[in-house]
Amino acid sequence: MKKHSWIQIVLTLVVVLAFSFIATQFLFPQKTKTYSQTSCLNDSITEDMDIFDIAKLYRDNACVAIRVHAYNNESKSYYSSQGSGVCIASNGYTSQSMGYSALDVKATQGSYIATNYHVINWIEDEDYSKVEITVITEDENEYKAEYLWGSSQFDVAIIYIEENLNYVRMEDRLIDCNEENRLDIEQIFTIGSPLSLQNLNDFTEGYVRNNNYMVEYTAGVEYYYQNMRNWESVSIEDALPNLVDYYEIYYLSNVYEDVISMSVEISPGNSGGGVFDSSGSLVALATLSTDVSQTNGNQINGAVAVYPLMKVLDKIISNNEYNTNYKIYTISSIGMTGLDSNEAEISKYFYEEQEIDLNRVGINSYYLNGSLYSITEYSDAFSFEDSGYYIISQTNVIDGFDNLIKGCIINSGKINDEKLQTINDRNDLSYLLFNLNEGDSLLLNYVDEEGKSQQILVVV
Repeated sequence: MKKHSWIQIVLTLVVVLAFSFIATQFLFPQKTKTYSQTSCLNDSITEDMDIFDIAKLYRDNACVAIRVHAYNNESKSYYSSQGSGVCIASNGYTSQSMGYSALDVKATQGSYIATNYHVINWIEDEDYSKVEITVITEDENEYKAEYLWGSSQFDVAIIYIEENLNYVRMEDRLIDCNEENRLDIEQIFTIGSPLSLQNLNDFTEGYVRNNNYMVEYTAGVEYYYQNMRNWESVSIEDALPNLVDYYEIYYLSNVYEDVISMSVEISPGNSGGGVFDSSGSLVALATLSTDVSQTNGNQINGAVAVYPLMKVLDKIISNNEYNTNYKIYTISSIGMTGLDSNEAEISKYFYEEQEIDLNRVGINSYYLNGSLYSITEYSDAFSFEDSGYYIISQTNVIDGFDNLIKGCIINSGKINDEKLQTINDRNDLSYLLFNLNEGDSLLLNYVDEEGKSQQILVVV
């Protein structure tokens, strides 16, 4: 073959390859965007991607492990725990794109990461003089994190790192959504780091078990022993003196309402990991896992809704980046203390089901949200079985709540001229308050301690 023939063949191949590249890029554009083209990973999902493709995308770009180190200088003790998290906002996030905020907010730096409050709750524990939160990404890089906001009631929290990660979009499919959009028996998946960092960003998939949301609880234990004539307690069994008889007494740690029941495998360390529906929307955080020995082999796992995170995120971003001071209203922040029938039933159960006579060790109180309530003084409150929110006390943080004294039951409310909302339980009241902004008027209907219907209207 002549030399110029080889040159012609090579030139022909070059032309064909060049045309193929141009056709691929312009005549037949790719459906999937590259990760660098968007900060929101949901925008990179195409119709031909299944949950496994979506999980790979999220694992590599938005899901993290969280490690917490807590130090106690007095006893020179050191504690460590591990959980999971998912990025819900970073550079490029705007409130308008999420479709649920009245604020005009844009994130410009760093990453906002959602997790469970119980993963990082040592940060607010006065027993620890120093608490460090570290975020570990899929490429095993580590970043120091800052705690911004959390709720023990809903077991959700937001932490912040200076590194920019891609984020995922949240969707409310549990609380304030249309009936046809509510979570039901359908496919979901989670990404978390169970047991150790060797299992960084593990994927598990399963189903929502039903459309009846659970009420669950967690408990802690104290060990009581007799020292001379007095009863003393320690929180760690190893701290008990040698050769003493002691009692294990269980305390209610938290009551979880509106919990999603799911057949997704999770273990300690999965806490705070994102739970996603088949379209890739973040709908919940993996939170609870029952012991198989307690359920006769049918393990029941639970997840908490992202709705509270959706309601506070824009205020958190604005306060963090623009030095605003938007308030997030909760039951405790407006000065109320109370309970609903779920909390009353579970608190009473914990007291009555102890295997020993609690009076013997000097305990004659119900326990709820970190506080003790006298059996005698609060018997009516902890026997509450109706709908509504039963007020135990009101500290009048906001003027106008003076009449909401012990024994009043809040049963409905609204903000400004919006639709009146029924308040069946603690969470209903909390959801109403999450929508409250400074300058709004809050109307609450309640039944007073004498059984008469009353109404108050306050401007916050």
